[in-house]
Amino acid sequence: MSIDCLYNLYKKVIKGIKRMGMIIKGGVVNKTNLNGNDTSTKIAIFGDSVSTYGGVYLTPGANPSLDASYNADQDWSIAFAIRKLYPAANVVNVSRGGMTTDQALTGVMTPGQSNPFGSGNIFDWLTNHKPNKVVIRYGLAESILRSDTTASLANIQIIIDEAKSRNMEVILIGVNPAAPNGTAGNPEYYTNDYYSNTMEARAVTINTGILTKAQQQGLKYANPRVLTIPNKSLPDGIHPYRSFGGKITRQILANLRSQLGVETNQTYSFSSPVINSNVSEGATVTFTVSTTGLLDGTKLYWAVDTDTGAQVADVSFPSPPLGNVIINSNSGTINITVATDALSPETDESFYLSLFATEGDLNNFTNRLTSSEVVKIINV
Repeated sequence: MSIDCLYNLYKKVIKGIKRMGMIIKGGVVNKTNLNGNDTSTKIAIFGDSVSTYGGVYLTPGANPSLDASYNADQDWSIAFAIRKLYPAANVVNVSRGGMTTDQALTGVMTPGQSNPFGSGNIFDWLTNHKPNKVVIRYGLAESILRSDTTASLANIQIIIDEAKSRNMEVILIGVNPAAPNGTAGNPEYYTNDYYSNTMEARAVTINTGILTKAQQQGLKYANPRVLTIPNKSLPDGIHPYRSFGGKITRQILANLRSQLGVETNQTYSFSSPVINSNVSEGATVTFTVSTTGLLDGTKLYWAVDTDTGAQVADVSFPSPPLGNVIINSNSGTINITVATDALSPETDESFYLSLFATEGDLNNFTNRLTSSEVVKIINV
């Protein structure tokens, strides 16, 4: 592929990501902390667009064909997960959409793209900020923008070696699962004409190489590709809706937690008896909240959530569609009644429940404890 063709492809990918309202410039979190003289743990996350946010969702009632309809959600981003593992650490996310390992090594960016390292390259950044731990999550942009997977893996190894030479612990994250062109029963809401089966094959190769490096070199790692892609969970075939993005991050969190030997005394999960994740208008769905380690009488908070623009009016009870649930014997139930409306056909309306520890988190839709499976509303 020529340089001109590669650059045109890059612009097309970035245009598609911008269309989804993604965060293209990696947000640097707590950067000032890394410049201080404190001796606490400092963790740097390097990666591409899937490391800059937790997923995307539609503004309720918005037109899914309009760019401005989409929001980027920071809940359950990789930075959120790392903070769960290291709550006392200073965590900085030095990721950027479309970031490749070549750019990381050289510090030379594509015209119009910001440099997440400020100036210079990843080595300059490590020299200046001296993190204790380095999380590497390159690979998805590599599969799109570079055809040489061997070179991509070699670049990742250079970053690993450089960090280890500075006595920094290295944690590797594999490549997100993707659905090129809606294949394998995973159609997207949008036509995906830039992520091909060839690119997906590269992603698989890079992911395998990353996991092999981790195993051979005794590094901690997480493999997101053990997850099955739910139907219509990747609007462009690459980047997840918030509900699936949260699952990817929870998988990463679980992998790293087990390798770190971190025990958790409290867990949260949802289950429901919905057949094939479909529910007809007018029906009532009972969601069961299952927990471990909570005292009887603990109050948790919940809200109906959506990635696909379902309306508040799509739920007739309770109104508004939020509330609390009391946990006894590590269990509680929530009943949701779906409204009957005059719309026909329904436009892929679906919802799920999100669980929160505090009323403040509920009001701000932040720090979700867990989310249920997505339930699709069937018109009657």
